[in-house]
Formats: sequence, C-alpha cells, structure tokens
Amino acid sequence: MRYAVRYSQQIMSSLPTTAADADPDGVGIEPERTGQRKWWIIGITGCLLATAVVIWFGLSATLGKVSWTTVGYKVVDAKTVELTFDVDRPVGSAAICTVRALAADFATVGSVDVPIPVSTERVTVNHATIRTTSLAVTGVVQFCRKA
Repeated sequence: MRYAVRYSQQIMSSLPTTAADADPDGVGIEPERTGQRKWWIIGITGCLLATAVVIWFGLSATLGKVSWTTVGYKVVDAKTVELTFDVDRPVGSAAICTVRALAADFATVGSVDVPIPVSTERVTVNHATIRTTSLAVTGVVQFCRKA
C-alpha cells in the first residue's frame, strides 16, 4: 500500500499545476482539436465545391436546349398523318424538327423536317402534315434542334 501511495504522489507531482505549465507556448489550442477543425473545414469546402460542380453541369446540359412534346396525331387516311406538337426553345431562336409517321411494326413510313420560325414565345404549338408510303398508326417528333 505504501508503494501505491508513493507512485500516485510521483504521478501527481509530474502533472502541470498552472495554465502556464499546461501550455508552455501560450497558444491555448490543443493540437488534436486543431487537426479535427482542419478536417471539418476541408470536408465542408469539398462538399460545397462538389455541389457547385453538379449544379454547373446540370445547368449547362439544359439551358438553351430545344425540347419538344408530341401533343397529338390524327391518321387522316392511308397516305396522310397530321401531327400537333409543342416546341420549347430560347426566345428569339429558330428550330428545325424532324417528325415521323410510324407503321404498326414501328417502321418509318413518312418523315418531314418542319422549320419552326423565330417567336417571342418560349413554347409554341406547331402542326405538321406527313405524307406516308403506307398506312401509319402514329405520328411522333423524332428530334428538334436549333436552326
């Protein structure tokens, strides 16, 4: 028991007793805490940069692009299909859309390029008449692009 008391007294005497003894440089920040703070800052900065890059890629892939929606079609007869479609594009730009008439086996039986003129509206409703080589069952917009 005497040995344990002496050993604990030696340990207690080696511990710092004042703030100056605990922090001889006078900085006051523990090195372990500084390392944790540094990794938190690096992690948060990395997440913010990754978010900014994802937003930038998303916007660059969609802004200024031409998109379309097939609104409806009507098979008039074995040689004609009428198609109605919307085109969404930047104001002040023209577009060209390729529309197709399809047979029951999905073969293209008619196709035409439709010029979409410049408009002050972003979304315009357009109509096309497609001449076919045989009976079609549907009409669709294949794609649109800036003119």
